[in-house]
Amino acid sequence: MTEETGFKTELILVTPELAQVWLDTMLKNRRVSKMTVDDYALSIMCDEWRRTADFIKFDEDNHLVDGQHRLLGVIKAEKAQYFDVAYNLSRDVQQFLDIGRKRTVGDTLSMDAIQYPSQTSAALRYLNSYKGDNPNFSSESKNKISNRQILELFQLHGGIERSARIIMSLNFIRKYTRASISIACHYLMSISNSNKNDVFWDNLEKGVNLSNISPILCLRERLIDNRISKSSLPPETMGALILKSWKAFKDDKQMRVLKYNKGESFPIDI
Repeated sequence: MTEETGFKTELILVTPELAQVWLDTMLKNRRVSKMTVDDYALSIMCDEWRRTADFIKFDEDNHLVDGQHRLLGVIKAEKAQYFDVAYNLSRDVQQFLDIGRKRTVGDTLSMDAIQYPSQTSAALRYLNSYKGDNPNFSSESKNKISNRQILELFQLHGGIERSARIIMSLNFIRKYTRASISIACHYLMSISNSNKNDVFWDNLEKGVNLSNISPILCLRERLIDNRISKSSLPPETMGALILKSWKAFKDDKQMRVLKYNKGESFPIDI
């Protein structure tokens, strides 16, 4: 244990039980961000947590004043984790803590000069879900991954940056689809057939000279209907419709009706 400028610091292995004891000492319960807790828990479970200069903090009356989300992450992970802990801070220290916000993966990509960091990071989450054991575009918590894993995905799939630039330049696509889903689809389709992929998105954007049996026309009509509908398409359905339309277009097949039924297998042979 070291002592500096009136407060003490110590490296402690925090178990879920100890985390709860510490949480019970809080006088002011902050609003909990479930996303932050889930991200911390996943990092802990995957042994990806890294020590930083940010301490778990207690005031001079032994009340927890900073570290709520990290401790909740330990409890959710059901796994002990080492943390640096600072004790004996002044009673009014909490008002000066957490004025900023936790850095997101989008912030990190932005620092790397990525043009559309938020949309790209969201697209990588869908890409990870698509490449999992149960391919889909689900946004459910069971498919969530940590920020560190997203950055690793970006290193493996750097071509998604080009897909983001193209999708974000298309007005119809940005208006009638969820950009992150279209970015993920564009990237997957570019791997399948880069030349036809460019033609597909150009035709979908412009909507001209499309026959009444065109898969692209079917998709445009579904997207426009979705825009004016009171209930929007869930991510999995929108992604499936784009990929089914693409599959038919790539294989030079005609299409009169485009649909994706509940329980239907998500399209993977694209």
